[in-house]
Amino acid sequence: MQREDAVEELAERARGLRWLTTDSAAARLDDEAQQFIIDRLDEHHAALAGFSAGVAVEPPLRIERSLYAARYACGYLGDDMMWIGDDVPAPSEGAVAWARALDRARAAVIAESRRALGSARCAAVIETVRSALREQGGETQRADRSLLDRMRSMISRGRSPSTALAIGGELFDLEALRVASGREWPSPWRPIMNLWERGLAPLASLDGELLVYVPVYVDGALVGDPSPNEPLHRADPRSRFERASDSVPVREQRASRAYFEEGYRFMPREWQQPARRALWTIVHRFARHGFAPTPTMMLFNVDTTPAFVATNTPALALTTYVPRVAEAPLDAASFDAWADAADDDDALIARATPEGLARGIAGFWDG
Repeated sequence: MQREDAVEELAERARGLRWLTTDSAAARLDDEAQQFIIDRLDEHHAALAGFSAGVAVEPPLRIERSLYAARYACGYLGDDMMWIGDDVPAPSEGAVAWARALDRARAAVIAESRRALGSARCAAVIETVRSALREQGGETQRADRSLLDRMRSMISRGRSPSTALAIGGELFDLEALRVASGREWPSPWRPIMNLWERGLAPLASLDGELLVYVPVYVDGALVGDPSPNEPLHRADPRSRFERASDSVPVREQRASRAYFEEGYRFMPREWQQPARRALWTIVHRFARHGFAPTPTMMLFNVDTTPAFVATNTPALALTTYVPRVAEAPLDAASFDAWADAADDDDALIARATPEGLARGIAGFWDG
């Protein structure tokens, strides 16, 4: 297949994605669906082998049907961080090695595509697949437009930065660059895309597992926690602190946290704390490779009350674990800024803070 055709085929697949809309076999999680998941995991392992720096990177599989359990397993603590103190879940060595291998693959495909195609062509390739994703509408726009409209007047007055949710993170950007450049090495992103195509949600747990969330629907409604009477998750702070009241049934406590929260409004004094920075950076790194919840799996509640605004300045913008990109078309200069942006933990987190969003720093977390 010619490179141009390969990019167009990828864009067409983006238009047909089934975000959390499983086929009947996947919904039942029958033998075929389970084998499909296992085969995609094996492909992901094989693709990572060339970027593992001599360390075996083979994340084990975990299948989960509870958003409540998936949320805490993957480190999406949301406002729990407000009072959890220093007892923050830490990513395992396996999770860190996995994220580093993914980032090596990312750096390789960006460098190779820019060398082979030039910055302007790379930007055009990425725009081809982003445009296809934007055409889907529903999932990328759900609750997002009103959220930004409510917050825009409070961040960077006079500049009104405009961003859009990047469902799937850089997944399609990186895969499009890979096929356009003609690189033949196995893709770590393609099997993740294949899972999304079947309505499954690939996530990354802090224990280094490829956690595949299989949604449960009843009468057309997504059930966030189909096993609400299970004990509270060990990463749920209420399982360790006195705030877990015996007077409130476990079912109600889990239900109140069943969905992924929209993110966390954090300020430099908070993200500079080593334990919190380690958690946020691993979550952000996985998110940009496609391991992030979709809006359907999340709650979008923005506190814009005068009391919150008065006591949280300048943290006025919403930070979200679902990546964001600028709505303006990518051009050669913005591609170069994205490709050359510092990628150490401090730089990545600085771009994800409310201050970073308001400044409009070029890059994946652009605002």
